[in-house]
Amino acid sequence: MGNMNVDVKIENGIAFITINRPGQGNTLTLETYDELAGAVREADGNPGVGAIVLSGAGDNFSLGVDVAVLNALSDEDDAEKLKIMRRVQRLTPAVHDSGTPAIAKVRGQAMGAGCDLALACDIVIAEEDATFGEMYINLALVPDGGGTWLLPRLVGLARAKEMIFTGRNVGAREAEKIGLINYAVKAEELDEFVKRFARKLAKGPSEAIAASKRAIHASLGFDMAEALKLEAETQIEMFKTDKHKRRVRAFLRAQK
Repeated sequence: MGNMNVDVKIENGIAFITINRPGQGNTLTLETYDELAGAVREADGNPGVGAIVLSGAGDNFSLGVDVAVLNALSDEDDAEKLKIMRRVQRLTPAVHDSGTPAIAKVRGQAMGAGCDLALACDIVIAEEDATFGEMYINLALVPDGGGTWLLPRLVGLARAKEMIFTGRNVGAREAEKIGLINYAVKAEELDEFVKRFARKLAKGPSEAIAASKRAIHASLGFDMAEALKLEAETQIEMFKTDKHKRRVRAFLRAQK
């Protein structure tokens, strides 16, 4: 059975992996998490692929986790919550640890889990009107897609705390300035800019790139698995809080 929520196209040594839920803001259901992780792993294992481009169909990269996942996590006991969290968290390492370099092509908004997904990529290229946000705090939650591990390494501790504690959105130009992303480009130039960058990576020495990536990550001196474990355990506690439950109810009312 093929993917229902993710499109994959391989062209000139580049795997274009697109979240295809534009009517839902490319929010991430459990099935979407699974399909994305599987698509990335398959592309990484394909010797004919030298670069991966992750994007979202339509106007947004991804607005984050789907409400159905929040509901599932709210309804289950702690053991089941942890199973769901572990399933969700397979995506970030699939991207981050891929030997094939991954580029996030960002239009519109990359929010919450969508922001974490973009930042898990090696290179982030966004249209200049794009926005990024660790908006978990708006639902009285903590980042659970690797944000607590990724963000401080990109922008420093102080800015990471500000973004996570306040949920403030960051525009692409500011994101480029503070090192959150690599490039902010004009909307009409985004597609060609990303293709050109991806072609350069795909034509490069794949083994050396993969080895360089492994060495860079190893040099950071901290195990992502431990960060993800802590995030999952903390997230389970956040789902029990009254503030989270109230904010989810308010969020759902606003969607009607």
